[in-house]
Amino acid sequence: MRILNFISDNDNITVKSVLKNKFNMASSVVTALKNTKGILVNNEAVTVRKILNRGDELKLIIPEVDSSSIVPVKGFLDVLYEDEDILCVNKPSGMPTHPSQNHYCDTLANIVCFYYKDIPFVFRVSNRLDRYTSGVVIIAKNMYSSSFLCTNEFRQSMKKTYYAVC
Repeated sequence: MRILNFISDNDNITVKSVLKNKFNMASSVVTALKNTKGILVNNEAVTVRKILNRGDELKLIIPEVDSSSIVPVKGFLDVLYEDEDILCVNKPSGMPTHPSQNHYCDTLANIVCFYYKDIPFVFRVSNRLDRYTSGVVIIAKNMYSSSFLCTNEFRQSMKKTYYAVC
């Protein structure tokens, strides 16, 4: 679960406007918030049509579901960076990113799911590397960060550099 807080500094702004313009939320995240009553203004559940006034506190409780069918497998995970929204790891060459035919338990996804075995976690990778390519893989740790990492704005700001050993 991820919790976001926002204090309104304007009058007459809708919650929906804040979700779209301030948080750049995908429709799927907004729908999840609605379905779980995860939109609170001054600790009271509201809809996206609620009008905010200056000083109102908007609290968003973004749910997480454990719907992963990926088998957790213990293995070495080279963590480069981690915060409450993303995990950046160095994927070695020869390791597939996702389980597939003939690769059910020897993937980066299996190892990451083991790393988070004690919390509800869904493997959401924002970039993929081919099996024989090593490099940084960015994994979203929640629904909100996943939607952000998939935006065109974020993707256009990323720069990839490939090196080949010949």
